[in-house]
Amino acid sequence: MGLRCFAGDGHHHAAAAHDPRDEKGRKHPTGHLFLFDLRPHLLSHFTVGDQDAHLKEHNMRWLKRMDLNALRLGAPKGRKVIVVRDRACIDFHQWHCWKDTGGLYFISREKDNMVLKVCGENHWAHADALNAGVVADKLCIPTIAGVLVRRVRFVRPDTGKAISFITSEFKLPLGLIAELCRRRWDIEKAFDELKNKLGEKKACATSETAKTMQAQFMCITHNLLL
Repeated sequence: MGLRCFAGDGHHHAAAAHDPRDEKGRKHPTGHLFLFDLRPHLLSHFTVGDQDAHLKEHNMRWLKRMDLNALRLGAPKGRKVIVVRDRACIDFHQWHCWKDTGGLYFISREKDNMVLKVCGENHWAHADALNAGVVADKLCIPTIAGVLVRRVRFVRPDTGKAISFITSEFKLPLGLIAELCRRRWDIEKAFDELKNKLGEKKACATSETAKTMQAQFMCITHNLLL
């Protein structure tokens, strides 16, 4: 389909030995934002968290201060880029803007307290084996934002648990949306390997440049091990 599909998430290390303390004498962990290519499983470092004003920077703020071309990771013009994120990174207006201006789309789980007004339904192939487990494909408008999103309801065949996904992409096969969300957990496995197999539990230096270099070396090591 000519798509580039990534999982994105933040990961934190313990503070470096010489990191400054806050007014209460505490050190704050170093945050990094990573992207994980869902095809070859290559890990990329995106950015290091704000070291000054926002020591516990939210993932969505990380994304908003990035250049759109950087968010697309070099994908050529005209190719869709899909980022599978956790529920903390849902900003309907921002993702709508990225979709319209740069072909950047999101997929995520629906939040439990999210209120979506159903305004239509997509027609989908019920008999297609790829859509096994899908029970609904709705077009919705969030009450907090006047933009259109797609909600896919899926029932896991192994447990019978119902799950809802939301996305700004309206043409992907339904079963593929569920599968991409399932594969988002692969980035968590990569983080576990960095911490427990490579021993990367703590920042090694204080400056933003040095912290970025450490994260980039971690990605290189992970990718070479593949």
